[in-house]
Amino acid sequence: CSSTKCVAKKPAPHIEIVSATAKYAMRCCSDTSLPHFVASTACPGLFVSSTDTSGVCIKNGALTFAEADALCSAHGARLCTTRENLADCSRPAQCGLNALKVWTEFGEDAPSSVP
Repeated sequence: CSSTKCVAKKPAPHIEIVSATAKYAMRCCSDTSLPHFVASTACPGLFVSSTDTSGVCIKNGALTFAEADALCSAHGARLCTTRENLADCSRPAQCGLNALKVWTEFGEDAPSSVP
């Protein structure tokens, strides 16, 4: 899931390795301010994809990993990491994704081995 909102859920939030063709929601993160991104209150210097000028969230529908990664890249951003999501860095997006599974960039969160 994508915030501390789901920490009480069972099973507890964890990194789940799934097929890259599975479809999940996504959030984009950037270290620079971008159009339609909001500043993270929990992580200074981080900006999170939010709504466009019409109030619609930047594609929070079901996407494959490649589609999600490409969409973030098209906005000049990257997928948020698991650590950023679970630290509520991406929560200010206000797109209703806090309790959903989302694609993440591994970064420092990469598992040491595949189960």
